[in-house]
Amino acid sequence: DYLRAQQARTLLDQEGRRLLDDVDLLAGPTEPVTAPEILAAKVLAGEQEIGVVGALTQYTRPYNINGFPAISVPCGFSDTGLPIGLQLAGKPFDELTVLRTAHAYEQATDWHTRRPPL
Repeated sequence: DYLRAQQARTLLDQEGRRLLDDVDLLAGPTEPVTAPEILAAKVLAGEQEIGVVGALTQYTRPYNINGFPAISVPCGFSDTGLPIGLQLAGKPFDELTVLRTAHAYEQATDWHTRRPPL
């Protein structure tokens, strides 16, 4: 299992570096779902029911496993009023580009100042 995990990690690393060959950042949703109910064990992601932990880490895990710098910034709200995040991921050891881009995004939008109704 350990050897397979290391091989998978190597493939993820190679693919991530390839994707970032011609761009400075990758942008996408932070999670495939909005925040689940507190005690939920599974959530519906599109048409597929998956475990909560898997859903909440599905899009962040590839960057975390290989040390690619990534950040999530607020980018809106769902139809039900739950916050939605935009994930920005950069090249290994290029945290500065990721942080500068996130800062510029927050300066250009006001999502980070909005709060959902309670």
